[in-house]
Amino acid sequence: MKKLAVFFTLCVFASQLYGQVSHGLPVNAQGQIEFSEVFHLEGVSKERIYNACKRFIYSNYKSESITLDDMDIMLSTSNNIPFTCSMISSTEYSMAFNLSLEFKESRCRLQLNQFVFTSPVTSYDAESLFSNQTFRKRNGDLKKPYDCYQSQMLFQVKTLSDNFYKFLVNELNKDSDW
Repeated sequence: MKKLAVFFTLCVFASQLYGQVSHGLPVNAQGQIEFSEVFHLEGVSKERIYNACKRFIYSNYKSESITLDDMDIMLSTSNNIPFTCSMISSTEYSMAFNLSLEFKESRCRLQLNQFVFTSPVTSYDAESLFSNQTFRKRNGDLKKPYDCYQSQMLFQVKTLSDNFYKFLVNELNKDSDW
C-alpha cells in the first residue's frame, strides 16, 4: 500500500511538471504559453508601484487599448514587435501579445500571453505554431523558419521584462524624497 501511495504521488508530480512546459516554453493551466515574473520591491506601497507601472505603459504603449481596473492593468499590443529571420529570408515578421500587471504590497507581477506571430502571408498563434506537427521535423525540432519564432519570442520577452524592471526601479527612485 505504501509503494502504491509513493507511485501515485510520483505520477501526479511528474504530470504537473510535464504540464508546465510546452517545447521548452511555460504554459498556464489552460495550456496557453504564458510568461510570468514577479518583481519584489521591498518597502514600496501597492499604489506607488501601480503609478510607476502606469507611466511605463503610457510611455511604451501610447496607442494601445489599455484597461485599468481595481489596481490591475491589462493591454493587448497591436503595434507588433518586428523581427527578421535573416538566415531564411529578409521577410519581416512581427509578434503581438497581451500584457497584464497585478499588484500587491512590495511586489508586482508581469504576465505575457496570447502571442500571435504574423508574416506578410499569414499569422499563427503561439500555441498552434509550437504544438502543430506540420511545423516540426521527424525528430520533433521546429522546422526553419519556425524555430526563429521561438527564439525571437524568448528574446523579446526577456528584453521587455528587463526593460520593465529597470524602468520601474528608476521611476520609484525618482519618487523618493531624496
